[in-house]
Order: sequence, then C-alpha cells, then structure tokens
Amino acid sequence: MKRFLTVAATVGAILAGGAAMSAANADTATPAGGAAAYVKGKVTAPSPLAIRAKPTTKSAKEGSYNNGNILALKCYVKGQGVYGNTTWYQLDPTHNDNWSGVGYVSAHYIKLLGAKPKHC
Repeated sequence: MKRFLTVAATVGAILAGGAAMSAANADTATPAGGAAAYVKGKVTAPSPLAIRAKPTTKSAKEGSYNNGNILALKCYVKGQGVYGNTTWYQLDPTHNDNWSGVGYVSAHYIKLLGAKPKHC
C-alpha cells in the first residue's frame, strides 16, 4: 500500500509539473512543426514605442505601440544600443494588430512573456 501511494504521488507530481510547464509556454505560439513561430512581449515604454524599419533609432519610424500592448515577436537581432541594450525584436508580420510589415522594436522596452525568440 505504501509503495502504491509513493507511485501515485510521483505520477501526480509529474502530471502537475507537466501542466505547469504547459501553462508557462502558453505565451509562445507553436505551429505543427514544433518550432515556436513567435513569442509574445509586452510594451513597457512610458510613451509610444516606435516601430523602426531597421534596428536603430536613426531608422525611419514606421508606426508605434503604446505601453501595455502585447506584441508577437518573430526573432531578435543586434543593433544600436538603447540604454546599453543592443537587442532588437523583429515583429511577426502576421500576428500583430495594426501591423503587417517588417519592423523592429528595442528590447529595452519589451518584457518577454515567454522564452526568448530565436536569432533572425
């Protein structure tokens, strides 16, 4: 009986951990192939965050998102440093409201809601 309870407790812990892992990855979209298509990130900028054509503040401003907006991030690249952070995220062109092109946002103003996106 004691062995049965130990096995049942172990199985329960494994199942609970699996559920927690699934919940932790809920903010990463995964297509049928298994690789994450995009990761969600939340805008933390105090004023509208500029979407840039290239990963630099010298690049043309293509649009913007407000604080609290949730973005779909396709991948990351290195670019101009923003307060010491040289990472920029490329927006996913098909999963963002009011955006359908190639654009970049500084990682300094993004809080990731899942695993770090892949390198572009």
